[in-house]
Amino acid sequence: MDDDFVPPPVYDFISPEEISEINALGMPIYVGSNPPYSEGTFAMDSLAIHYDDAGDVGAVIPQDIVIADNYYDFNVSLCEYNSDSSSSMCTTQAYISGTRDCFTIFGIAIGQTGECEHDDVRIYSGCFDRYGDMINFYKAFFSIAQSGDCDALPPVGHLQIQAEIDGFSEWIE
Repeated sequence: MDDDFVPPPVYDFISPEEISEINALGMPIYVGSNPPYSEGTFAMDSLAIHYDDAGDVGAVIPQDIVIADNYYDFNVSLCEYNSDSSSSMCTTQAYISGTRDCFTIFGIAIGQTGECEHDDVRIYSGCFDRYGDMINFYKAFFSIAQSGDCDALPPVGHLQIQAEIDGFSEWIE
């Protein structure tokens, strides 16, 4: 039987209401205390904006998502690498929930873009098919703090949800 478990540390950086809002905007959120073992590098080659609260639309630079799962205490790590090598990002804290083949990873990332330091909430959801490839991948992100010269970045609270349009993300290692 499915449960509504989300690792408690998640609520240190995102509220249940924010999670519900993201889910209502079309991003699946998988909760439960039995997430699948999630490890590997996955090619996101058809990412596009699913929702943007400023109205942005269009394709997103392809990227690889690398997930490492120690299968202990719902902790995982996750990094994103743009395929054109223009940027990368890794979570500093990340937690997984889900059931059977579907998962949601809730993470916080601390980064710097130019002269702007920023803290971002990042959420990733997907399922694994029987071959280990990821299907129905979504990610959402918004900044929760900024300092320095941040005029070129979206403001704190700006939400964007991206989806893998072809529904398939190949496991590449």
